Amino acid sequence: MVDITEKFNYFAVKMLDATYRDFINTDVEYQELDCYLDNNKHRFETIINSLMRKIGSL
Repeated sequence: MVDITEKFNYFAVKMLDATYRDFINTDVEYQELDCYLDNNKHRFETIINSLMRKIGSL
C-alpha cells in the first residue's frame, strides 16, 4: 500500500509542477500581450474608429 501512496504522491507532485509551469508561462504571455496592446493602443483605436465610421455610413 505504501508503494501505491508513494507513486501517487510522485504523480501528484509532477502534475502540480507542470501545472505551475504552465501557469507561469501563461502569465508571462498575458503580460507580453498586455504590453503589446498598451504600446499599440493608438493603432487599434484608429482601426476601430475607422470601422465604426464605415458601419455608421451603411
